[in-house]
Amino acid sequence: TSFPIANDLILFPSGYLGWIKAITADAGGDQLDVYAVNQNVTTAMLAGAAGQVVSFISNAQGEGSGAPGTRRYGVTARSNIVQIFKNSAKITDVQKASKVEFVYEGKEYYFYKLQHDLLMKHRGDISHAMIFGQISDENFTASTSYLTDANSNRVQTTRGLREYITTYGIDDTSAAQIFDLDYVKSLVRRFAAARCPEEYMILGGIEGAIAFTEFASALTAGVSFSPNARININGSTVDVDVDTWKGFGHTFMFKRLPLLDHKETINFTGSAGFQNEMYFLPMDKVRDEGSGADVERFRIRYLSGDGLDFRYLERMDGKLAPNPTSLDSVLQSEYQSIMGLEVCGPDHFAIVKLQ
Repeated sequence: TSFPIANDLILFPSGYLGWIKAITADAGGDQLDVYAVNQNVTTAMLAGAAGQVVSFISNAQGEGSGAPGTRRYGVTARSNIVQIFKNSAKITDVQKASKVEFVYEGKEYYFYKLQHDLLMKHRGDISHAMIFGQISDENFTASTSYLTDANSNRVQTTRGLREYITTYGIDDTSAAQIFDLDYVKSLVRRFAAARCPEEYMILGGIEGAIAFTEFASALTAGVSFSPNARININGSTVDVDVDTWKGFGHTFMFKRLPLLDHKETINFTGSAGFQNEMYFLPMDKVRDEGSGADVERFRIRYLSGDGLDFRYLERMDGKLAPNPTSLDSVLQSEYQSIMGLEVCGPDHFAIVKLQ
């Protein structure tokens, strides 16, 4: 998988180095003409047996030599699709009297409770999709469409954070884990092997908050504090919460994600169990192959163009709208968004299911 070429250096499991003088194509695979770097090292000392794994760590070129052979590197391209979100609600002229008044920068404003409830529902739909969304098999440009609405309009769904991690990242959801020191050691070893960054934000619900605090503050006793517990006492206040933990060359910052505790959609008896998960998100930036610029690891992308911004498109219809559009004594509010989640380098993300 390393595409070796002539003049590469090979590190054998024995610890000795070999140097590739030439490569000859063969029907069963390339033949490598290898010399030990030190002529006193024998073939037996190199211990190049069948089935062993070697690594190509460097190269050594001859004095006055020409350019070495070319090496081709593959690029893994990953993509997501956007999702269309729409919500609407309608109130009559009597219901329209329900207003919410507020002051912003010294000026008095008001909005209708309908608008607030509708916007919260709209934003909630988007938030759930960005975390738990699953990408549809086909999209708007496919020759066929598996998802169509009652009017035969095509439907597509975006891939959320969870599916990004379970598909490409470190996935520890097949069995529930105890989030303790041994697990963290195992996790950072896998982070190091995958060339991951060293600073992470952990997203979790109340179960994640309990697990992280018990780990970071050594609260291992079931009914009382462990003798090893780290307790901060300020006057009459006992504080055992730890927001940031550093160890083994890594930094973990825990952030509460209340969405995981939503009693109607996520955290209820018989649910999918997502409330028991924690998500590890790298906090560095990653190089974009196309532009060469450093970009955020995760962000929401939305469509815009032709004078419209589909981040949040609001429309008011009816006779009671600020600009009346009909003779019906109603006010109908509508929100539309066209968004999708972009995650760069999902191989460096991780997910764990807690016991």
